[in-house]
Amino acid sequence: MMDHNMKKNPVSIPHSIWLADDIKRLERDAADAFGLTLYELMLRAGDAAFRVARDSYPDTRHWLVLCGHGNNGGDGYVVARLAQAAGISVTLLAQESDKPLPEEAAQARDAWLNAGGIIHAADIIWPEATDLIIDALLGTGIAQAPRDPVAGLIEQANAHPAPVVAVDIPSGLLAQTGATPGAVISAAHTVTFIALKPGLLTGKARDVTGILHYDALGLEGWLASQTPPLRRFDATQLGQWLTPRRPTSH
Repeated sequence: MMDHNMKKNPVSIPHSIWLADDIKRLERDAADAFGLTLYELMLRAGDAAFRVARDSYPDTRHWLVLCGHGNNGGDGYVVARLAQAAGISVTLLAQESDKPLPEEAAQARDAWLNAGGIIHAADIIWPEATDLIIDALLGTGIAQAPRDPVAGLIEQANAHPAPVVAVDIPSGLLAQTGATPGAVISAAHTVTFIALKPGLLTGKARDVTGILHYDALGLEGWLASQTPPLRRFDATQLGQWLTPRRPTSH
């Protein structure tokens, strides 16, 4: 897979690529190998996203965190809690659903509430002071266009002057193909975890991911021992394979 989307130092981005359908299994296997819970991996992911957001926008003081009703939203709760602990004013909006949250996302939500955080409905008026938006609405599990109210939140975020940092993948970008069948977050930065997904490097990804950051969440050695279904290659690798053409060649 030729990579046209690396806006970050390629040395920091792995060459292995895992299909979206394999990610959950990979996370479970990694957690088992290190004796970690999935919630502990979520804490690491949220910390990685928080650090990228803080380091990329150190002068921002009013963050708006958009949380979906899944594990991507769980990462958002972790980001919100860490930002609040760092003295940043945080407004957290959560998608309503009749379905229960996944266990680890529920733990992250409870930790946010126990830290004094407030969960606002998705239809509130956004604070005028908002100077950074954290997108934790949709993760790698979607396979179709986002529906309202999530689609409306995506469009509102794109219309807002504040930059957006996407957690794992911009909401609305399909992790398997890079397709954007509906509303999609246009991120300034995307922080992805554990494994690169094909959709971050193909299709419309270049238009919406912004600067791509990768964090292995401390699992580098274990991940290196796994055999991925796909690998990316870049201009440096191509240069090793393609020799200069003869002047008389056509």
